[in-house]
Amino acid sequence: SASSLQAQMTYHEDQWAEAKESARESDKAILVDFYADWCIPCKNMDRYTLRDPEVKALLDDHFILVKVDVEQFSGMDIVDIYEVSRYPTFVFTDSQAREQTRSIGFKGANEFHTLLSTFLNR
Repeated sequence: SASSLQAQMTYHEDQWAEAKESARESDKAILVDFYADWCIPCKNMDRYTLRDPEVKALLDDHFILVKVDVEQFSGMDIVDIYEVSRYPTFVFTDSQAREQTRSIGFKGANEFHTLLSTFLNR
């Protein structure tokens, strides 16, 4: 369907190099979502905030989304690179994977939409 073709690809930590290449080629920012399966605020971000239609539209149009399960060994290098210790943490980077800002903790859809919009309009 057309909507599935337009959906932004979500990468996982083991596809970090591929995500960075895609960001460079598309000149999109990367949003790295650091989470843990045991983290209730992380689950709520997935369940409510990231599924919000307005949030999802901004993510689909402007970001390469990378999800990093901090409990998995393959993601630990990214955790160390960005010095993440609290979850959820969202690291906003430029198209070259250089950190620009971050958001820590649960954010509702309206608040997260504002964060995304502010980042894009900086």
